[in-house]
Amino acid sequence: MTLPDATGADDVALPDNLLDLLKTQRNMIANLQRLREFAVQLKMDADETALIDEMLDRIERHRFTVAVVGEFKRGKSTLANALLGEEVLPADVLPTTATLNRVTYDLRPHVRIEYRDDRQSGMRSEEIPLHLLAEYVTKLTVDAQQRAARIKQAVIHYNNRFLHRNVDIVDTPGLNDDEVMTAVTLEVLPHTDAAIMVLMPEAPFSGYEGDFLNKLLLSDLGRVLFVVNAIDRIDDLDDRERLIAAIRQRIKDAVVRKAEQRFGAGPEGQDERDLYIRRIGEPQVFALSAADALEAKLAGDDDQLQRSRFPIFEQSLEHFLTHERGIVALQSLAARVIASGAKIVQRAAHMANAAKLSREEFDSAYQHAGAELDRLRRGLAEQLLRIDRTAEQTRQIVRPLLYQLIDETRNAVSAAIEAASITPAEIGRQRQRQVLERLGRDVARAADNASRVVLERAQFAVEREIEAELQRVAEFSGTLHHGLHTIDVRFSRPIETGATGVKGQAVEKTTALSVAIGGTLVSAVVVQSLLLPPVGAFVLVCAVAGGIAITARMIGQRLADALFAEERVERFRQSYKEAALVQIDQQFNAQYPSIERRFFDAIDETFTALKREVQRELGGAIEATQRTLDDLRMRRERQETLTDVQVKELERLQAETLRIVGKAQGLSSQLRDGGA
Repeated sequence: MTLPDATGADDVALPDNLLDLLKTQRNMIANLQRLREFAVQLKMDADETALIDEMLDRIERHRFTVAVVGEFKRGKSTLANALLGEEVLPADVLPTTATLNRVTYDLRPHVRIEYRDDRQSGMRSEEIPLHLLAEYVTKLTVDAQQRAARIKQAVIHYNNRFLHRNVDIVDTPGLNDDEVMTAVTLEVLPHTDAAIMVLMPEAPFSGYEGDFLNKLLLSDLGRVLFVVNAIDRIDDLDDRERLIAAIRQRIKDAVVRKAEQRFGAGPEGQDERDLYIRRIGEPQVFALSAADALEAKLAGDDDQLQRSRFPIFEQSLEHFLTHERGIVALQSLAARVIASGAKIVQRAAHMANAAKLSREEFDSAYQHAGAELDRLRRGLAEQLLRIDRTAEQTRQIVRPLLYQLIDETRNAVSAAIEAASITPAEIGRQRQRQVLERLGRDVARAADNASRVVLERAQFAVEREIEAELQRVAEFSGTLHHGLHTIDVRFSRPIETGATGVKGQAVEKTTALSVAIGGTLVSAVVVQSLLLPPVGAFVLVCAVAGGIAITARMIGQRLADALFAEERVERFRQSYKEAALVQIDQQFNAQYPSIERRFFDAIDETFTALKREVQRELGGAIEATQRTLDDLRMRRERQETLTDVQVKELERLQAETLRIVGKAQGLSSQLRDGGA
């Protein structure tokens, strides 16, 4: 919904040349500087003026930041290295990146480490050689992880064509790796102009990635590019095309769904929904293999580089940085004007309208507000208890599914051995090693596939419970919105905007829950194990299968004299199967408690984190409202109410802010339409 009386949206001309672009930018800068004056005048939080200052500084320095983002183990560091043409950033089969790694242009390669807290590190920053970077910014060793926790960011100075014209590329930690790493990634969003979101073909645009995209669209970000990495894992070209089309549609559907959740599906929210949806436009999705591209560049193999499809992405990125950068920077500037302006209008409205209330009206409004906040606190307490109950219910649902691991694995291994083609000639002494190795591979593959199916089944069950709980949180958030809006109406004219206000902030905070928490279980137990041997419950199960191939040789040696001499294939097959199943039972019985414990620990961590975020975000909104009311009451008791002249000044400030925001909204809409 457009801000009340937001004028000026229709008289903003879309810049069609460089001079017009610079003129429009100067006007937006002047407006943002004016909003900063208003924020100081209204004694708003320092965080708000800091966001304005950071945007003004970026524009003044012509600095353009592109962040590489996505869930952990999507190949973000490898993608950045492929762009740079060298193995500059640490990459590993385990989750690696533990800090923000900002790559900026310089003729002399080196690294400057910027610390978070001078008291802990003993210094503000230090310069290190490039080859020592992994010892500071990764989690590959305990020492490196402890050092990385004290680092704000590592600035890697490097010479590369993509870094020319003051472009920085920021490699971020993986989302859903752990809570701290997710927070590190989220904190860079307000300082980013564009993002490259890295996906994988095995998990194409998950619900968690959809929630994170929503977070990107709620920031000052100007553009999002999507990369489906490791596309070489899909051999069929038609399958690749269908996958890309499906991902593009899932992105569009996710944006529409989030827009409807945020602004409602009715006609009254049409304007906000359209503006939100236009922020993404037609998704640009690139399918490539960053690992193949990097390998090809290092080897000078142009044919392999072309097969990686990386040059297509590079050409589009270069065109974006060369020709579209100015428009994107202007979009980010307009977004900051809209967001800060809406908060200023709300603050001024609260102050002005509260001053107009009589003593009796104020006391009545305060009492009703207190009762409403108490009701919301009780609802919050019940919501937290419900999360505990859902966590226990999830464990009960998952336990029988995990019990299926042994039966499914045994059945799959038995079927693989029964289906194996074995001839009398193949089990002669001279070929026994080849037969055992082939059977070992078949058995390991069968156990691998069976355990995948079982754990994916358990994963789906957990995700279903998480989604249901998040929906209940969203429903309570709706109750919270309504309650706080009721208080808002009693004390001031409601300010309904897409970016701010009690309602908007609560929606943003609820949406962030699934971003910060949603993938914890998957990353701890399933996805991590699928991609990162030897970590996770899945790999523990696969270790059973892996052990079979080795044990099979031992079995074969013991049975060779008795069986090979008779060359009786079926007896060999049955004896091999019995020995293999015994081995599976032994290893499974030894390792199942660890598998279950890891799975249940991940479930507990997920729901504990959910409780913590609900308490912090939604509970924080309740207590922040309480503090605002107490501050207003204290001012009245000290007879610090505003004079009529001061109230009129606040109303004039609101009107000017609405005019500025209206122009920014008009510009943002035209820029989106022009780029669609």
